[in-house]
Amino acid sequence: ILSFSLFIFVNENFITHDSSHYMSIARNLHNGKGFITRSVALIPLRPEKIPYPDHTHPPFYSIILFIPYSLFGINVYSASIVNIFLSSFIAPLTFLLAIKVFDSKNLALLAAALVTFDWILIKNKGFILTQLPYALFTLLFFILLYKAKNWFHYISLGVIIGLAYLTRYQAIYLFFPIFLLYE
Repeated sequence: ILSFSLFIFVNENFITHDSSHYMSIARNLHNGKGFITRSVALIPLRPEKIPYPDHTHPPFYSIILFIPYSLFGINVYSASIVNIFLSSFIAPLTFLLAIKVFDSKNLALLAAALVTFDWILIKNKGFILTQLPYALFTLLFFILLYKAKNWFHYISLGVIIGLAYLTRYQAIYLFFPIFLLYE
């Protein structure tokens, strides 16, 4: 409820260079032009022509933005709804992970409350960036890692790592806990 109540505060001030890049690709996907961008990022070799196929940013977030663009039209509010919706799952998933790790309902409630009222997370819910979807995938990864017992769990871990990596390239570091636990 807190996440959706922040929707009224979203405006164009929440757009950064990366935000405009992801939104540009999502707009081009929506318009049937493919996975291209007009945003010139700080890349060593400038593209020969604009628009150009994007290879500098992970693709999954732009694909996620394509969905509300198709439903609600191309605007800042359509793009913002993605992070607001996905971030609403972070506190319950934190609770589930904490209950598995600590085996204490009180500590799990405290962890969920800390995440719910963390001012950095609250502030970032309005930004059109990949941090919150990545946090969601990371939480799902650790919940599944903690209970992985059969092949379905391991396949699910692979899918979650894949989605996290396609959202933020830092997800490559999620492989290290697997190597440490399952050598």
